[in-house]
Amino acid sequence: MVEQSFANRRKEVRHPQQLPLRIQGQDSKGQIFVEVVLTQNISLSGACLLLNKEIKIGQELQIFSCNGLIPHQATAKVCWVKRENDFWMVGLHFERSTKIWKNMGVIFNQLLLNQNLLLPV
Repeated sequence: MVEQSFANRRKEVRHPQQLPLRIQGQDSKGQIFVEVVLTQNISLSGACLLLNKEIKIGQELQIFSCNGLIPHQATAKVCWVKRENDFWMVGLHFERSTKIWKNMGVIFNQLLLNQNLLLPV
């Protein structure tokens, strides 16, 4: 049996979009933080981003869109964390997958289109 690579096991396409988000939660030391970041990539149900604060796998963060429209909030769970020089690369999974992207119009439609292309015929 051939083991699939991590990228091939993913259910959704990752898009290299840099979108501004406001993140708030607690760092690994229990200190509350708020940080504005750009995503590294996004999918319909998650995102990858760089934080200045170390956080723990499994913790929940509040995510707010910062695109100039009405702010929208979602809760995300930290799936993985990796040290990248002076930052922490973080993989997030949203509790309600489409909630955060809906008010971003074109981006949301692109995510849905690409998701539908992955469905078996």
